[in-house]
Amino acid sequence: MAKSPPQILPEDLTASLLLAVAPAELSAKREAALKKRVLAAIAADPQESPVHTVRAGAGAWATIAPDVQLQVLHDDGNAQSWLIRMKPGSRLPAHHHPGDEECLVLKGSCYLGDCLLQEGDYQLAREGSRHGAIRSEEGCLLFIRSRDRLPGTSGMRA
Repeated sequence: MAKSPPQILPEDLTASLLLAVAPAELSAKREAALKKRVLAAIAADPQESPVHTVRAGAGAWATIAPDVQLQVLHDDGNAQSWLIRMKPGSRLPAHHHPGDEECLVLKGSCYLGDCLLQEGDYQLAREGSRHGAIRSEEGCLLFIRSRDRLPGTSGMRA
């Protein structure tokens, strides 16, 4: 982050001078070029921005099983947050949890082993736990947060 320049004038005088200056008029071409540069700078290093937004419909989805896709939302090197989108009739195999894993059903429903989770339901799978296959009869969208790093997802980001 850039350092602030040293303050030479009192704040109230600086504010008055800034308010007295007429805004610069930019041509549409120059405004578009400036906007493009700013957006490119933000996209180049999202860690510099204090807020990271992923718009619905944006970002890369990877197929991790037949009719199952994953989108990494955030990876800080210690934990990942991702979305899992399952089409009707899809499934993921049973698995072990080397670390805590949080799951929130955003849309639809699914079974985690024998436990039916519906829209709005939350499940915490503690470190060392194991659950049965994940399957969805109607399809679902899940939000997952875990210290477990999914294979092949390092560097993926929405």
